[in-house]
Amino acid sequence: MARDKTIAITIINLKEKTISIAADQTMSVNERSQVNTPVGTVATTGIVTGFEITAGNSNNFFKISPTGKIQVAGAGLNYESKQNYTLTVKITDDDAEAKTAQIIIQINRTRVLVHSTKGC
Repeated sequence: MARDKTIAITIINLKEKTISIAADQTMSVNERSQVNTPVGTVATTGIVTGFEITAGNSNNFFKISPTGKIQVAGAGLNYESKQNYTLTVKITDDDAEAKTAQIIIQINRTRVLVHSTKGC
């Protein structure tokens, strides 16, 4: 004999993938680099839909693209003034999940050639 039963099914939307940003990333760029000089790409996993520098960029020397590429944004990087910058980078995804990590950018010292006419 067959009986009818009512069954309740609850569907839970599980996030299949999460985003992450690698910790302890270090990049470098030469002092006196021109605007738009590439510095490096932030290492992430998952489907990241947004990148933002949220701290450490007080002089606006750096910018980050929608794909996580950090570039020089302003002239004036000078090893004698500051040898490294610690940027806080935030990543987000479509579910508004956010993660942050600190990215250290070391400034490389470059030689300055001084021409002298002394003794000629």
